[in-house]
Amino acid sequence: MLRPESGSENHAPCPNPGTSEPSDNKTLIISLTEIKKITLRNDGKLQIEFNNSENANNLSQVISSEQINNNPELQKVREFCQQNYRNSLNQQELTNLFQTTGNNNSLSDPKPQNYQTLWLSLGIGGALVVGTVVGLLIAKSNKKKIKQ
Repeated sequence: MLRPESGSENHAPCPNPGTSEPSDNKTLIISLTEIKKITLRNDGKLQIEFNNSENANNLSQVISSEQINNNPELQKVREFCQQNYRNSLNQQELTNLFQTTGNNNSLSDPKPQNYQTLWLSLGIGGALVVGTVVGLLIAKSNKKKIKQ
């Protein structure tokens, strides 16, 4: 889960820094402020480079396709890169990408949809169609009666 906020609730950047693959399928929570860049690799995996102010070495984590498929935020990053012919996004671009979806603290919690207006519109439209068909049938039967 990627989170845009910063503060004391930030989690460690990755379970196994410097390794090529995470060792388990636990939920990975990453603050956007910890990310330097996410790169879409040719094999479809995402490589996350983390900010590291302690030394010049950058920590990175490779996220497998399976992990991407199980995480809506990572899917969004991959799809954005593919659709816009980009191979990487920096921290600012990631922040902009996720802020366009809303200002939720957790980006994986979509807002509930209200379909009341949709159903009302469909009901009115359906009633108009049925009324028109019935009116045409009545007019057609009246024409037949007049001709006889």
